[in-house]
Amino acid sequence: MNGSITSTANTPGMPAGGRWHHSLMIGLFTLVALTMLTGGVVLRQKLFSWSTTIHFRPDMRNAWYWGSFTVLNTKHNRLAPFQKAGDAGVTAQVFLHRLSTAYQRHDHLRGWPPTGYRLDYPAWRLGAVAVSAWIERAVNPKATGWKAAYMTPLLWFNTCVELFGTIFTFLLIRHWAIRRLAPPGPSRWHILFARLLPQKYRPYPTSTSPAVITMPESLNAPKSWKPMWLGLLAAALFWFNPNVIQSAHTWVQYDMWVMPFYIAALYLACTNRYFAAGAIIAVGSLLKGQELFGAGMFVLWPLLELRWMRALEFLLGFFVTFSLAVSLWLFADAREWHFMLGLVPAMAAGAAWVTLRQKVRWWYGPLVLLPILPLALWPWTQGLGAGRLWAGAALVLWLAGAPWLVSRRGLKHYVAITLAIGFAAVMLAMPVHWDWLRTGYLFGTSVGHMPMLALPNADGLGLILQDNFGWHLTDAVFTLHWPTTYVVDMRHLLFAIFVISCITCAAAAARHARRNDPRFLIAMITPWITFFVLCPEMYERYLLWGSSMLLSAAVVLDFGTLLLAALLVLASTAMTLAVQLDINHLNRPLSFISRAEPGLGYAVVLAALICMYLSLRSSRSTVPASAIASAETPAAGHTATTAAPTRSPAAIPLEGAAA
Repeated sequence: MNGSITSTANTPGMPAGGRWHHSLMIGLFTLVALTMLTGGVVLRQKLFSWSTTIHFRPDMRNAWYWGSFTVLNTKHNRLAPFQKAGDAGVTAQVFLHRLSTAYQRHDHLRGWPPTGYRLDYPAWRLGAVAVSAWIERAVNPKATGWKAAYMTPLLWFNTCVELFGTIFTFLLIRHWAIRRLAPPGPSRWHILFARLLPQKYRPYPTSTSPAVITMPESLNAPKSWKPMWLGLLAAALFWFNPNVIQSAHTWVQYDMWVMPFYIAALYLACTNRYFAAGAIIAVGSLLKGQELFGAGMFVLWPLLELRWMRALEFLLGFFVTFSLAVSLWLFADAREWHFMLGLVPAMAAGAAWVTLRQKVRWWYGPLVLLPILPLALWPWTQGLGAGRLWAGAALVLWLAGAPWLVSRRGLKHYVAITLAIGFAAVMLAMPVHWDWLRTGYLFGTSVGHMPMLALPNADGLGLILQDNFGWHLTDAVFTLHWPTTYVVDMRHLLFAIFVISCITCAAAAARHARRNDPRFLIAMITPWITFFVLCPEMYERYLLWGSSMLLSAAVVLDFGTLLLAALLVLASTAMTLAVQLDINHLNRPLSFISRAEPGLGYAVVLAALICMYLSLRSSRSTVPASAIASAETPAAGHTATTAAPTRSPAAIPLEGAAA
């Protein structure tokens, strides 16, 4: 199909009965959604108060400690955050300064803090607990100790993040409930190999990419209420998911933060907003570093579809957003800020020439781009060594040369790449702080942080190998002799298998996206399940991510997948609850969970293998035969025309597979 099927007839007026039915459905949908919202908020408040005896207090005290440590400007006294009362003079400016220096002050602490944990929070997670402590100490300036009630700001933040995930779960499932009605398109791999054949044997046109197919009016799914209700059902399964509520309101932890940002990025990527998807993943990784384990899927999936620019857009969105977000902790002094502010007018000059290049004579270009040289080179004249001038020269070369090559259509890419190069130049050539990176990301992945394959109750492959077969984290498995001698230990072997599973799922996701098959969702979620099953140094709570997302995605799949997801959610809830009961010496009611270890791990490993199988397997009938026939032959009153792809509501669901 070389064009798009569009409607040229006017839509007739809706009958009175149809209008009444539509209005009734809107009212019913709104009523159900508002009831879900209020009921979920009340349920969370009640569960937090009812579960007082099983709260995981070490994590709650840790959040209060490091939040207070940031707000009170503690330097060497590790007990001060619990003993010192609030400081009424902490203005917003003072708070930001103390927040930006928290990692440096943490490095000067001697010994462990009284909570028993070393600081391992990423930048925005530290900011979240610091804001929470700031609010509570402003309300209770005489607070010198920890109370569970001091978690109120963080609980509301958790609720807002859960609501954010619920909204994007609705949008994602609604998108795929519509998109699965669309016929599949040719693969870019098919088009690539078809170019090797003679012209008359080519099954697809090779001059252009697969076209966006707009469905005829008779199949205009957005006018149907079925996708809306399926999306609402999926949102309800996320909003009332017992494992999500348990993590955010009875533990109380922040593991739940990973899912909403991954779901939002998945929806944005499915609708061809890869830059925004990268930005969302960057925000999620600043709250929970584990978000990065799923970020690679947004690069592998478009690469395996031969959509190189989409992968680049995602990486640009991630890098620019991440760099902007950590600049508060990254920049060592005002010089870096001056450089980035000076980069803005230089970038604006380049963007102006990209816009004006086709309208004025060429010799106006040097005049427009003249401010670039001093604005870009100025920071390197402020005391930096001559050996670092190469970074400034590379930046000036890009700023001065790229505007002559970039088209107006690629202007957004020029701006994003310029910001990325600017941040990279700052990081490589200027004296910046890396405390936030060492503390928030590298410490958690070091061997000394948790020297075991898995913690008790983390029923995955690691616990099976550890308890039943006596393997340890650093035990050598085999030795590679090419290209050099390298001893592969259990830690690296398990992680390598996880990477292979991600590549396999990305290849399956690329195939399902082309076919508009909802099993694309399983392929993109399965890596979170294999992450728990395969990766070493695993906590029992991390099964939450894959199981909860799969439960909502199963709404557009089949009942068997729904049962499998429910089993995984039940297993994750039981493992987490067992730890909560054990830490509070209340493990007798569910002591059978601990006695079953690592037997439950075999079931989880089997479930992960089933998810891998479902990821690779295609649906028997991706598109109803009537849908394909109707799409190829316009319905009565419609005319098949060849037109440029548009972003009409009927075309949006198909863009992710075709653009």
